Amino acid sequence: MEADIDPAVGSLDAVRGLAVLRLTQEALTNVAKHAGTSALARLLVSVVDGAVHWEVSDNGRGWAPTVVPSGGGHGITGMRERVEVLGGRLEAGSTDTGWRVCTVLPAAVSASASAPTASPISSAVTPVSSTHREREASAGPPAPELA
Repeated sequence: MEADIDPAVGSLDAVRGLAVLRLTQEALTNVAKHAGTSALARLLVSVVDGAVHWEVSDNGRGWAPTVVPSGGGHGITGMRERVEVLGGRLEAGSTDTGWRVCTVLPAAVSASASAPTASPISSAVTPVSSTHREREASAGPPAPELA
């Protein structure tokens, strides 16, 4: 196995860092299962303008089974779902020399940049729970004030 990993990967947010780890684990497992014993795997991970560029390729058999083996076969689907939830798109398939799976995970949006800004009025109002409203409705009209 060969690996070229950008040191900036160490500063990724936890969600994208975990995604890179899990994608790599699954892709290398697939190489071990399907590429053949003499295959060489190559891992490339870089961070460009905050986006994570990730790729695993091999020089193995380079074919996809037409029938999903029993007890497995959900690896690429799980990888695709993991990538899509982060706004990326997974590409996987045969190459002239083997198999390649890759993605670009978009730059993370900071929580402060994506959080809606509350107006001063709405932040000063205390929300009333639905349970509180239901109790008021079932209690009937308010009692008259005593002087």
